[in-house]
Amino acid sequence: MQLTNEAISLPENYSVPIDATAFRDGLLIESRAIVLVGDAQTQDHAASMGREIQKHLKEVEEARIALTSPLLSAQRRLMELKQAHCEPLEAEKKRLGGLVSGFQLAEAQRVLEEERQRNAEIMRLHEERETARRAAEEAQRAAAAATETNEIALDIAAGMAQEQLAQAEQQTYAAIVAPLPEPVKAVGASTKMKLCHEVTDIHALYKARPELCEIKVKPSAVNAICKITDKIPGLKLWQEPVTIFRR
Repeated sequence: MQLTNEAISLPENYSVPIDATAFRDGLLIESRAIVLVGDAQTQDHAASMGREIQKHLKEVEEARIALTSPLLSAQRRLMELKQAHCEPLEAEKKRLGGLVSGFQLAEAQRVLEEERQRNAEIMRLHEERETARRAAEEAQRAAAAATETNEIALDIAAGMAQEQLAQAEQQTYAAIVAPLPEPVKAVGASTKMKLCHEVTDIHALYKARPELCEIKVKPSAVNAICKITDKIPGLKLWQEPVTIFRR
């Protein structure tokens, strides 16, 4: 995109004017001719040349400042123009990121709850399977010890117990191999957990981990060194989701 209506054009190359180069070379020739200061006259000459060189150096620096000042001013104006143009977009991007991050956090909590319910259901089915297995074994033992009068009834009961055991095993297997719950992801954006911290006792923190501190806590050091599982006196750690939008 084009940021300004105005076209900005600068030379591709820069060069020093010939007369300025000739003046510099003249100063160098005259100065390099002084190889020894042995009396007041040569001292005055050397001092005079030093002043001439310093004068020229100052004039060159003033010329450089005069040339670069408009460029620096234009750079500042361009930065201000860019910031004014992008500020509402940055704020809106941050707002959208917060909304997506909030949904991702809710999705993570939903997945955790569904996993908890899934594990509880698997445990319940395991218990039902064990109950059915014990009932099937008991029915088999009863059928084996049956008399002629109740043999048929016990055989039927043993068969039903076996069917209930097979059904319980099938339900348990189905629950175990069922797909795990997954959060719904946003297309064109990525969400990650950012390490956050709150200093609860700066003195205790500095005593325990001085490399994390300046006069105040160093957030860069906390993010680079600490883990969410760390237990550090005087420092509270937690994570928050952060959404990054891709182009």
